Amino acid sequence: MATRIISITTNITPIERNNERWGRPVKVWQVWLTGIALSLPAFFLAAAGNIELQDGTAVESAFPIPLYQSSNWHLPRAAYADSVRLLAKADDRDGDAQISRAEAMWNLGTPDRQVLDGLTDGLSKAPASVEGWVAYATALAPTAPEKAAQALDQALALAPYDYFRAGARTQLAAQIWPYFNDATKAAVIQQTRALWEEPAYRAQLPVLLATTDGARLITRAYKDAPDTVRAINRWARAEQLKRSPAGP
Repeated sequence: MATRIISITTNITPIERNNERWGRPVKVWQVWLTGIALSLPAFFLAAAGNIELQDGTAVESAFPIPLYQSSNWHLPRAAYADSVRLLAKADDRDGDAQISRAEAMWNLGTPDRQVLDGLTDGLSKAPASVEGWVAYATALAPTAPEKAAQALDQALALAPYDYFRAGARTQLAAQIWPYFNDATKAAVIQQTRALWEEPAYRAQLPVLLATTDGARLITRAYKDAPDTVRAINRWARAEQLKRSPAGP
Protein backbone atom coordinates (compact mmCIF):
# COMPACT_ATOMS: atom_id res chain seq x y z
CA MET A 1 0.00 0.00 0.00
CA ALA A 2 1.37 3.30 -0.96
CA THR A 3 1.54 5.98 1.70
CA ARG A 4 0.37 9.31 0.59
CA ILE A 5 2.08 12.21 2.21
CA ILE A 6 0.14 15.39 2.25
CA SER A 7 2.22 18.49 2.74
CA ILE A 8 0.57 21.68 3.91
CA THR A 9 2.18 24.95 3.17
CA THR A 10 1.25 28.20 4.78
CA ASN A 11 1.87 31.67 3.67
CA ILE A 12 4.01 33.48 6.30
CA THR A 13 4.14 37.20 5.92
CA PRO A 14 7.35 39.21 6.54
CA ILE A 15 5.79 40.78 9.66
CA GLU A 16 5.03 37.40 11.17
CA ARG A 17 8.53 36.24 10.32
CA ASN A 18 10.00 39.25 12.13
CA ASN A 19 7.76 38.59 15.14
CA GLU A 20 9.15 35.08 15.30
CA ARG A 21 12.70 36.38 15.01
CA TRP A 22 12.41 39.20 17.57
CA GLY A 23 9.72 37.90 19.85
CA ARG A 24 12.04 36.15 22.28
CA PRO A 25 14.61 38.97 22.62
CA VAL A 26 11.81 41.47 23.21
CA LYS A 27 10.45 39.30 26.00
CA VAL A 28 13.94 39.06 27.55
CA TRP A 29 14.31 42.86 27.57
CA GLN A 30 10.86 43.17 29.07
CA VAL A 31 11.96 40.91 31.90
CA TRP A 32 15.13 42.96 32.43
CA LEU A 33 13.27 46.26 32.41
CA THR A 34 10.67 44.94 34.81
CA GLY A 35 13.36 43.71 37.16
CA ILE A 36 15.16 47.06 37.07
CA ALA A 37 11.90 48.95 37.67
CA LEU A 38 11.07 46.72 40.63
CA SER A 39 14.52 47.13 42.15
CA LEU A 40 14.58 50.94 41.93
CA PRO A 41 12.46 51.53 45.07
CA ALA A 42 14.73 49.27 47.07
CA PHE A 43 17.78 51.11 45.71
CA PHE A 44 16.39 54.51 46.66
CA LEU A 45 15.38 53.24 50.11
CA ALA A 46 18.89 51.89 50.66
CA ALA A 47 20.42 55.20 49.56
CA ALA A 48 18.11 57.16 51.85
CA GLY A 49 18.85 54.77 54.69
CA ASN A 50 22.58 55.28 54.21
CA ILE A 51 22.14 59.06 54.39
CA GLU A 52 20.13 58.72 57.58
CA LEU A 53 22.76 56.37 59.00
CA GLN A 54 25.55 58.85 58.30
CA ASP A 55 23.48 61.66 59.82
CA GLY A 56 22.74 59.63 62.93
CA THR A 57 26.40 58.66 63.28
CA ALA A 58 27.49 62.31 63.07
CA VAL A 59 24.92 63.46 65.62
CA GLU A 60 25.73 60.57 67.94
CA SER A 61 29.46 61.31 67.72
CA ALA A 62 28.87 64.93 68.73
CA PHE A 63 26.76 63.97 71.75
CA PRO A 64 26.53 65.28 74.50
CA ILE A 65 27.96 68.64 73.40
CA PRO A 66 24.71 69.83 71.70
CA LEU A 67 22.77 68.94 74.86
CA TYR A 68 25.13 70.95 77.07
CA GLN A 69 24.94 73.86 74.65
CA SER A 70 21.16 73.87 74.76
CA SER A 71 21.37 74.00 78.57
CA ASN A 72 23.69 77.04 78.37
CA TRP A 73 26.67 75.20 79.86
CA HIS A 74 30.13 76.62 79.17
CA LEU A 75 32.45 74.03 77.61
CA PRO A 76 36.14 73.99 76.61
CA ARG A 77 36.91 75.36 73.14
CA ALA A 78 38.07 71.91 72.06
CA ALA A 79 34.57 70.56 72.69
CA TYR A 80 33.00 73.19 70.45
CA ALA A 81 35.61 72.56 67.76
CA ASP A 82 34.87 68.83 67.84
CA SER A 83 31.14 69.53 67.56
CA VAL A 84 31.66 71.75 64.50
CA ARG A 85 33.82 69.10 62.84
CA LEU A 86 31.57 66.16 63.58
CA LEU A 87 28.27 67.84 62.73
CA ALA A 88 29.67 68.95 59.37
CA LYS A 89 29.10 65.32 58.34
CA ALA A 90 25.40 65.41 59.25
CA ASP A 91 22.71 65.47 56.60
CA ASP A 92 22.09 68.99 55.26
CA ARG A 93 18.37 68.34 55.70
CA ASP A 94 18.78 67.81 59.46
CA GLY A 95 17.88 71.27 60.73
CA ASP A 96 18.55 70.45 64.39
CA ALA A 97 22.08 69.30 63.57
CA GLN A 98 22.74 72.45 61.54
CA ILE A 99 21.51 74.58 64.45
CA SER A 100 23.75 72.77 66.95
CA ARG A 101 26.72 73.21 64.62
CA ALA A 102 26.03 76.94 64.23
CA GLU A 103 25.79 77.28 68.03
CA ALA A 104 29.18 75.63 68.42
CA MET A 105 30.59 77.99 65.78
CA TRP A 106 29.20 80.94 67.75
CA ASN A 107 30.84 79.69 70.94
CA LEU A 108 34.14 79.41 69.07
CA GLY A 109 33.93 83.04 68.00
CA THR A 110 33.16 82.39 64.33
CA PRO A 111 32.16 85.57 62.45
CA ASP A 112 28.50 86.45 62.99
CA ARG A 113 27.59 86.21 59.31
CA GLN A 114 28.61 82.54 59.07
CA VAL A 115 26.76 81.70 62.26
CA LEU A 116 23.60 83.51 61.13
CA ASP A 117 23.71 81.74 57.77
CA GLY A 118 23.95 78.38 59.55
CA LEU A 119 21.09 79.20 61.91
CA THR A 120 18.90 80.53 59.08
CA ASP A 121 19.48 77.34 57.12
CA GLY A 122 18.78 75.17 60.17
CA LEU A 123 15.59 77.01 61.08
CA SER A 124 14.31 76.72 57.52
CA LYS A 125 14.34 72.93 58.05
CA ALA A 126 13.43 72.87 61.76
CA PRO A 127 11.18 75.91 62.27
CA ALA A 128 9.83 74.59 65.58
CA SER A 129 13.27 74.43 67.21
CA VAL A 130 13.17 76.53 70.38
CA GLU A 131 16.92 76.12 70.70
CA GLY A 132 17.34 77.47 67.17
CA TRP A 133 15.28 80.59 67.80
CA VAL A 134 17.12 81.32 71.06
CA ALA A 135 20.48 80.88 69.32
CA TYR A 136 19.32 83.06 66.43
CA ALA A 137 18.24 85.80 68.85
CA THR A 138 21.57 85.56 70.68
CA ALA A 139 23.54 85.96 67.45
CA LEU A 140 21.39 88.89 66.33
CA ALA A 141 21.39 90.78 69.63
CA PRO A 142 24.74 92.63 69.24
CA THR A 143 23.91 94.15 65.84
CA ALA A 144 20.13 93.83 65.34
CA PRO A 145 18.37 93.87 68.72
CA GLU A 146 14.94 94.49 67.13
CA LYS A 147 15.21 91.28 65.11
CA ALA A 148 16.64 89.49 68.13
CA ALA A 149 13.55 90.47 70.11
CA GLN A 150 11.31 89.02 67.39
CA ALA A 151 13.30 85.76 67.36
CA LEU A 152 13.13 85.43 71.13
CA ASP A 153 9.41 86.14 71.01
CA GLN A 154 9.08 83.16 68.66
CA ALA A 155 10.95 80.96 71.13
CA LEU A 156 8.71 82.07 73.97
CA ALA A 157 5.61 81.43 71.88
CA LEU A 158 6.75 77.91 71.00
CA ALA A 159 7.65 76.89 74.56
CA PRO A 160 6.57 79.35 77.27
CA TYR A 161 7.70 77.02 80.09
CA ASP A 162 10.87 75.60 78.59
CA TYR A 163 13.11 74.38 81.41
CA PHE A 164 16.44 73.82 79.68
CA ARG A 165 16.69 77.30 78.16
CA ALA A 166 14.93 79.34 80.84
CA GLY A 167 18.14 80.89 82.13
CA ALA A 168 19.51 81.65 78.67
CA ARG A 169 16.23 83.17 77.52
CA THR A 170 15.84 85.48 80.51
CA GLN A 171 19.50 86.48 80.38
CA LEU A 172 19.13 87.46 76.72
CA ALA A 173 15.77 89.11 77.34
CA ALA A 174 17.33 91.33 80.00
CA GLN A 175 19.77 92.68 77.40
CA ILE A 176 17.17 93.54 74.75
CA TRP A 177 14.22 94.41 77.00
CA PRO A 178 13.40 97.80 75.37
CA TYR A 179 12.76 96.12 72.00
CA PHE A 180 9.95 93.80 73.14
CA ASN A 181 6.28 94.51 72.65
CA ASP A 182 3.99 94.36 75.68
CA ALA A 183 2.93 90.75 75.09
CA THR A 184 6.53 89.55 74.90
CA LYS A 185 7.46 91.55 78.01
CA ALA A 186 4.68 89.77 79.87
CA ALA A 187 6.00 86.37 78.70
CA VAL A 188 9.53 87.30 79.80
CA ILE A 189 8.26 88.36 83.23
CA GLN A 190 6.45 85.03 83.54
CA GLN A 191 9.63 83.13 82.63
CA THR A 192 11.67 85.23 85.08
CA ARG A 193 9.26 84.56 87.93
CA ALA A 194 9.49 80.83 87.19
CA LEU A 195 13.23 80.92 87.91
CA TRP A 196 12.44 81.80 91.52
CA GLU A 197 9.07 80.22 92.10
CA GLU A 198 9.84 76.81 90.56
CA PRO A 199 12.52 75.04 92.65
CA ALA A 200 13.70 73.03 89.65
CA TYR A 201 14.48 76.26 87.77
CA ARG A 202 16.24 78.05 90.63
CA ALA A 203 19.73 76.79 89.82
CA GLN A 204 19.64 78.96 86.67
CA LEU A 205 18.90 82.13 88.63
CA PRO A 206 22.49 83.10 89.66
CA VAL A 207 23.51 83.48 86.00
CA LEU A 208 20.77 86.05 85.51
CA LEU A 209 21.60 87.89 88.74
CA ALA A 210 25.28 88.10 87.77
CA THR A 211 24.55 90.93 85.30
CA THR A 212 23.17 94.41 85.90
CA ASP A 213 20.48 93.90 83.26
CA GLY A 214 19.49 90.61 84.89
CA ALA A 215 19.14 92.21 88.31
CA ARG A 216 16.93 94.89 86.77
CA LEU A 217 14.76 92.22 85.20
CA ILE A 218 14.25 90.57 88.59
CA THR A 219 13.25 93.93 90.02
CA ARG A 220 10.74 94.42 87.18
CA ALA A 221 9.30 90.94 87.71
CA TYR A 222 8.68 91.69 91.41
CA LYS A 223 8.16 95.44 91.33
CA ASP A 224 5.13 95.06 93.61
CA ALA A 225 6.85 92.59 95.94
CA PRO A 226 10.04 94.14 97.36
CA ASP A 227 10.21 91.50 100.09
CA THR A 228 10.54 88.84 97.40
CA VAL A 229 13.42 90.75 95.79
CA ARG A 230 15.18 90.87 99.17
CA ALA A 231 14.57 87.13 99.64
CA ILE A 232 16.08 86.42 96.22
CA ASN A 233 19.15 88.51 97.06
CA ARG A 234 19.64 86.68 100.36
CA TRP A 235 19.29 83.31 98.62
CA ALA A 236 21.75 84.33 95.89
CA ARG A 237 24.27 85.46 98.48
CA ALA A 238 23.95 82.16 100.35
CA GLU A 239 24.45 80.21 97.12
CA GLN A 240 27.52 82.27 96.32
CA LEU A 241 29.01 81.48 99.74
CA LYS A 242 28.32 77.76 99.24
CA ARG A 243 30.27 77.81 95.99
CA SER A 244 33.14 79.76 97.51
CA PRO A 245 36.25 77.64 98.30
CA ALA A 246 36.29 79.16 101.77
CA GLY A 247 32.67 78.14 102.39
CA PRO A 248 30.05 80.14 104.32
